[in-house]
Amino acid sequence: MKTSIVTLISIILLFSSCSKNNDEPKSYDNIITGLILRNNMGEAMGHIGSPNIKVSNVESQLVTNLRIVSYPNPCKENLNINITGEENNTPIKIAITKGIFNENATVEEIKYTSLSEITSDVIFEDIIANKNYYVDFSSFEDGYYRVYIEIEGTVYYDNIKKEDI
Repeated sequence: MKTSIVTLISIILLFSSCSKNNDEPKSYDNIITGLILRNNMGEAMGHIGSPNIKVSNVESQLVTNLRIVSYPNPCKENLNINITGEENNTPIKIAITKGIFNENATVEEIKYTSLSEITSDVIFEDIIANKNYYVDFSSFEDGYYRVYIEIEGTVYYDNIKKEDI
């Protein structure tokens, strides 16, 4: 009988030590190492940390010079998203996740082709036709966010800080 109880307790301890900690992030596609500060006109005003963002295809060999500017950053209420260089009228998908700021993290470039590949909890989604769009951030908690934009099989992303200034 003692052996059975000891075995049962050992099994319970083994399973409880293997359980997941719910405080750990589900994924690391929402790690933010920095962001570009932008004023209300979308002009860059500096940066915090080393921004791990993908907001253009200029470095690729594509013909278009697609560029995405999210501003102001940090934002308080409305985040403007301006997309230039994209002449095609294909739908543009947007998703936002909560971010985790860690400027010392080493992360690889995210190479998603679809927003369905995002493993973090998506808190906002939309499909847009207008190249000038805004997201109401007023109800979002202060903190860091990642804005994903899918255009023709490529996912671009920017890091945003929301704070009530």
